[in-house]
Amino acid sequence: MFLKRNHIDIIILASVPLIITFPFFLSNSLIASQDILFHFVWSEQFHKVLTEGVLYPQWVDTPSGYGSPTFIFYAPLSFYVISIINTLTKSIVMSINLAVHLSFFLSGMSMYFFARKLNGEKAGLISGILYQLIPFHIFDLYERGVIPELFAFAWFPLILLSMRKMFVDREPSSLAYTGLAYAGLIITHLVSSFMFTFIMVGYGVYLSLSEKKKGILRLLCAILLGLGLSSIYLIPVIFERTFVHIEFIKFHYYRDYFLLLLRHLIDGGFYTILHGILIMEAAFLIFSFLLLKKKFIDARNVFFIFLLFMSLFLTTPLSSLLWKHVPEFSNLQFPWRWLTFSGLSVSILAGNMIGNFKGELKKASILILLPLLILSLIMIPLIIQVSFFIDKEIDNWRTHSNIFSPREYRPIWIKDYNKMLPPTEKVTILSGNGSIDIIEWESNKRLLSTDGNTDLRLKLSTFYYPGWTARIDGIYSGIIVERETGSMLIEVPEGRHKVEFIFEDTPVRYYGKVVSVISLIVLFLVYLYGMRVFPQKYLKQ
Repeated sequence: MFLKRNHIDIIILASVPLIITFPFFLSNSLIASQDILFHFVWSEQFHKVLTEGVLYPQWVDTPSGYGSPTFIFYAPLSFYVISIINTLTKSIVMSINLAVHLSFFLSGMSMYFFARKLNGEKAGLISGILYQLIPFHIFDLYERGVIPELFAFAWFPLILLSMRKMFVDREPSSLAYTGLAYAGLIITHLVSSFMFTFIMVGYGVYLSLSEKKKGILRLLCAILLGLGLSSIYLIPVIFERTFVHIEFIKFHYYRDYFLLLLRHLIDGGFYTILHGILIMEAAFLIFSFLLLKKKFIDARNVFFIFLLFMSLFLTTPLSSLLWKHVPEFSNLQFPWRWLTFSGLSVSILAGNMIGNFKGELKKASILILLPLLILSLIMIPLIIQVSFFIDKEIDNWRTHSNIFSPREYRPIWIKDYNKMLPPTEKVTILSGNGSIDIIEWESNKRLLSTDGNTDLRLKLSTFYYPGWTARIDGIYSGIIVERETGSMLIEVPEGRHKVEFIFEDTPVRYYGKVVSVISLIVLFLVYLYGMRVFPQKYLKQ
């Protein structure tokens, strides 16, 4: 009976995303959202590098061979998912749409497992469905179109679940699960992982106080383990961001994007939805406070009332001091990102209310939640006016240089990093007399054949970035960086030669991989220890 009930729950949680993503498959195109074209082009680039045999893509090829270190700085996990799907569908558009559906299914399942552990079977299913349908989740899909953010939704409840098992059930293996899930979040969406780290620490402190059990040290170890596992991505992000124009990200200043600013209230549009979410979730917060005061909400859920309050507070100008003084907060750009976690809190609290309350209290909970569901399923599609790109538009954007080579990831050796990149020859002879042939041109490798009547100076369109090395007939040769363009130049002696450019690991990228491998071994040992100790505990009981 238990298995049958679980199967029904899974079918329901797989069906809800079909309702959400049905227009995608009906149109068989990309939704016209803010960032979706970036992720479409980057998915193509990422898949190309994988098919060339590079297991961990960092440098990608672009039109005219400029190249970009996009995946040194942008978390890659969701692009692996799209690439795996693409091996079956042979269509990046279809792969992205299927990945979106998968992200909603996984987020519902992860919330289902956490909320079931917290509040029971029925509440778990309701929370899972609500988590898929919360307005900001739908808004993030239809308006923002940031695929990694959608996958990040799936990690939050899993981390909370493993943390609860760590503090309450005292499972030794939960440290390994927490570290692994935290690493997964980091290499899915870095901004979301930074924000959620504060929530992890807060929830850890809350559990240690409410359950009167020690666990903070283990939580810190789990966080360190997650940082170690994700070092293959995280260490280059930290130490190589001085090589690109990452400051361009700060083009959006957080002070301009608070909710409840007068100009946003007047402008409407984009902010109409966000203000609607804020107001309706604030009403739900007040309702939750009243229930807490009357002791209808038990201690297991109190943290999520606090998280709901803090998340809504951080979207408003009242929180300016925190944004100003908390390190790296200003780099989050958009305070309304915190609606992600207010929605998570609403899903957990509402699932508990609807699943476990009786009579009038249950009806009141449904009524207070109903406006949020109406906003998700009816108002958001109407306000956004959902539309889809046609194939010709997608083809045009595919060759747009600010998409295939994002300005914030352009190397610092380019003088005018903000300019449009024109079509150009991949290899040219700047000086000397001879000929050149391209034998092989892959994302991380360029192989050329030269036949010079004199010494030649060659110019590759590819931007220089640390890690590019050059060899002439197998012997290392120096790379010259052109001042204005940041392109790579090389001096080749007269005669016939093989010239090879290969993108290799810098010491930073190499040691990032080493730290991840060591952390993986530690994870395995921690897991084995947990599996050995935890069953013995129950045998003794």
